[in-house]
Amino acid sequence: MEQEVQIGLTISVKTSRIRPMDEQPQEEIDFHYEVDSAYRIIAANSILTTVCGKDQLKIDFIVESLPIPKRLRHKILPGRRVGEVVDQEPTGKFVRNVQVGILVTFENAEGFADHIKKEIAKARKSQ
Repeated sequence: MEQEVQIGLTISVKTSRIRPMDEQPQEEIDFHYEVDSAYRIIAANSILTTVCGKDQLKIDFIVESLPIPKRLRHKILPGRRVGEVVDQEPTGKFVRNVQVGILVTFENAEGFADHIKKEIAKARKSQ
């Protein structure tokens, strides 16, 4: 008998029921992945974390950048060509565009962090 367990937003894992003690332990497990229709890849270069309740962490994924200017003023070059920017509005302020947030338990967050560190170490080793 198989039981389907939902993990996160987009992955479902099928596991077999626990076997009686006299049967051989299961040596392998198959993970079946399904992609949610709302799945998308999101760019992020920063995060903001907030503790929620006694054991949950909200992680907001952010793109930090200069804003899209409301106005740019360019020099006019000979032949009526557009030259370099001489002024813009707004100037010099950074914006943080929150892309998506996730809510996880501390235990899950620690597991994610460990997994990410291992994957980065493997990737760096293979370079």
